[in-house]
Amino acid sequence: MTDCCSQQFSMCLLQGTDKTFLLTDRSTADFSSATEVTFDVWASPTGTSLLSYSLTGGEISIVDDYKISFAIPNSTSTGLSAGRKYAEAWVTFADGTRIGAKGVFIVQDTRKHDA
Repeated sequence: MTDCCSQQFSMCLLQGTDKTFLLTDRSTADFSSATEVTFDVWASPTGTSLLSYSLTGGEISIVDDYKISFAIPNSTSTGLSAGRKYAEAWVTFADGTRIGAKGVFIVQDTRKHDA
């Protein structure tokens, strides 16, 4: 997540399922001094916000110095339409510096979800 222009990710989620995501920084940035961590999903880079999680909001946790985690419950994933979405993760440190990453967030339709 060091350089937002080169750090990219690809994530997927099945509709109607619980899933916990674990993000690790490739440059081994130490998250222990993070004052805020956010993860957001939009319909497209200029589209509607679909999901917004944060450390200060309690949805994201720092697992250890190099990993952050958040869970998307089935009640939330059920409400997401299937398809390709856009996502960003940002970390703000106590000294004011920020690192970020962007990527594709794919919501996959499931047969049981449609039943």
